[in-house]
Amino acid sequence: MTEIDKSTSKGAASVEDGVNVQVLLRCRPLSDKERIERTPQVITCNEYLREATLYQTVAAKQMTRTFKFDKVFGSETNQERLFQQAIVPIVQEVLDGFNCTIFAYGQTGTGKAYAMGGGPHESDDGRSLSAQAGVIPRPIKQTFGTIESNTTGLNVKVNFFELYNE
Repeated sequence: MTEIDKSTSKGAASVEDGVNVQVLLRCRPLSDKERIERTPQVITCNEYLREATLYQTVAAKQMTRTFKFDKVFGSETNQERLFQQAIVPIVQEVLDGFNCTIFAYGQTGTGKAYAMGGGPHESDDGRSLSAQAGVIPRPIKQTFGTIESNTTGLNVKVNFFELYNE
């Protein structure tokens, strides 16, 4: 993530620049509790410009800071869209033999667990993933679906870490 420098148009690095790390932002909607308590919205996302603007009141003064990312997903983004646009290309690279990592980072309550794990993983028929299934179950299904249809031998090694430092 880079804070936008108003004097230049340069933002986050891109794959074309030879950078292999991309930073994506997914903003979650306000929770029911936050809506009931009329918690102010502190972030807006512009997917087209790949920017997120933070709103903060300091000493009775409204301040904003805008950051640019490689990709931005607004609060209305569903799990399938996030998977198709952000995760499928990474899974394909894994299937092509590259080592890849998907890393979720943020404060408590910002939506990491929902984005990564999601809600119920299976649909009502038990054969497909539910609409709420997150980033972890979807690539597993995609990877093993590809392996089942592949006639050559493949070796799969998966690591999963969940760290807490609170």
